[in-house]
Formats: sequence, structure tokens, C-alpha cells
Amino acid sequence: MSRGGTLLVLAWVLATGAAPAVADGRATVSGRVLDVHGRPVAGAEVFLYRTADTRRSGDFVSPRTGGDGAYRLVVPPGAYWAVARVRSGERPGPVSSGDRHSGLPESIEGVAGLERTLDLVVASLVEAAESMRKTRPDIVTIEGRVVSGSSPLAGRYMAAAPCGTRPAIPPFLSAWTGPDGRFRLFVSKGCHDLALATTFPPADLRVVRPGLEVTGDVHALEVADEPTR
Repeated sequence: MSRGGTLLVLAWVLATGAAPAVADGRATVSGRVLDVHGRPVAGAEVFLYRTADTRRSGDFVSPRTGGDGAYRLVVPPGAYWAVARVRSGERPGPVSSGDRHSGLPESIEGVAGLERTLDLVVASLVEAAESMRKTRPDIVTIEGRVVSGSSPLAGRYMAAAPCGTRPAIPPFLSAWTGPDGRFRLFVSKGCHDLALATTFPPADLRVVRPGLEVTGDVHALEVADEPTR
């Protein structure tokens, strides 16, 4: 995931503790990656960042988790922000439909010689949105297809930002489109400029639906784009 322009807030669980770890002045961050039902997740990676900007490669990355969902990273002492991701492919940037993400980065202080425990919960975009909508009625769904003529286009993603703003990375991103060209975008109610991109970071971001007033769920929205040549 995942999560989100930010991408959307996903559920997470955090537990911190201190225990003897390493004797050479480094810090250890360990824990488990879990799903929304509390079950361990295999194949997840935990990324540690030296800043809260997690829309880039991690400064430290754990090996993929095994069946017990456990991970462990030994790092220099300092402040870190952590996210967990489970990717179905290797493409960077927005998640794919089968990916899961732990959401907003969780901060943790790595103290020399101590072990910090951080358990992260990963969810798909759909699971995260369903959880969010229980507590945030302003979250709505925009669904549709990216097409060229009548043909669906894969390898695109939709983005939304409040009307009149042009952030380098919009706060709301869809997953990459598949062969059917379909996308699902979760946004807050209000005025949004919808944009389309084929790269991440979005060097080719282009607005395709400016000034869209979103008051509820939007279905069957078709967005035209020319194939990349």
C-alpha cells in the first residue's frame, strides 16, 4: 500500500519497549507485520526512513517476512519513521490492486543499545477505505476507467488534489491500472482536480478533470489518455 498522497490513513498497531539488544552502540527495531485480523503476514518488507517523507526509497529495508510475520533491523541510533509494504510486483510508486500498506509512517526513536518493538498492520486500499469510512463520512470513492478511444489502458494511475493546488505528489492516489484500465480512488468530499500519470514520482502528471465537485461516490467515470509511444 499500504498508506496513500499522501495516500489514505490505514490502521496500525504500535507497541514500544526496551530490552538489551546490541553491544556496539547500534539500535534494533523489530516486531511483526500483521493483517487487519491480527494474523502474521509473510512477504512484507519494513522500510525505515530518516525523515517523515516516505515517498522514496527507504534508508533501511528489512528482508521479507516469513510465515511468522517477524522482522528485525539493526540501525544507527536516531529518529526513524517506519512503514510496511507487501507488494505483488516490483513496480515502484502507487500500490497495485493486490498490494497492502501500513499507511501513514509511524515514528520511533532508536536508542543505542536498546531494542524497540514496532508491530505494523497492513491493509489493501479497499480494506483501508472501508475502515476509514466507518469513522470518516467525508471519504468517498471515484471509480472508472482510463481509455484511449474505447480501449482500456494499463500502467496508469489517477491522482486527486484540492482544486487549484499543484503538489509535487497529490494527496490521493489510485493503484496502477491493470489490463481493464479500471481505477478506484478514495478522496475526501469537496472540489478536486483529477490528474493522470504513468510514472512515479509523477513527472508526467497532467490534469484531466479540473474542478470536479465530489459530494458522494462517483461511478463509471471514463478518463481519456493517449497511449505512450
